[in-house]
Amino acid sequence: MESLIKKINKVFVFLAGLSLISLMFLITAGVITRYIFGFSIPTSYEIVEQYLMPLTIFLALGYSYKSGIFPRIDSFVEKVKSYKTRKIINVSILVIETLLFIYITYNMFSFAFYSFDTGMGFRSNGINFQLYGVHFITAVSFLWVTVIMIHQCYKGFIDKDVDVLEKSEEKNVI
Repeated sequence: MESLIKKINKVFVFLAGLSLISLMFLITAGVITRYIFGFSIPTSYEIVEQYLMPLTIFLALGYSYKSGIFPRIDSFVEKVKSYKTRKIINVSILVIETLLFIYITYNMFSFAFYSFDTGMGFRSNGINFQLYGVHFITAVSFLWVTVIMIHQCYKGFIDKDVDVLEKSEEKNVI
């Protein structure tokens, strides 16, 4: 399962990187055209804001979680002397986080379907832009983090270590 998680994270991070590169090129082109040629690229700001920024952020969410960069309550747990109590606290926190992400994922998919049903979007420069695609990708990103969390919970229940997230994830760097 770890190798599958790594492969899917690589694909998501690659797509997030493409979004970031597109974002940088579009902003750079917008600045060049505005200050050198005296006009702005129509809808460039809206495309960056509504499409490229969310894709860049949310597609990399699973990798970010798996790498262990999110804040945790380590200082509290480290003070507990009992191995068994530390393990229970760590797994409990992981289960609570997982339940929270399941709830968020459910609501993200509900919103994405609502967005699709209502044709949610924005109008810029006389063009209608639909947002449901970005909303579905965001929901899938949260689903992916939820899958990773469920896997971490499973590892927490069967692993002998106190904290499955405490291990160095450097070997998982893309």
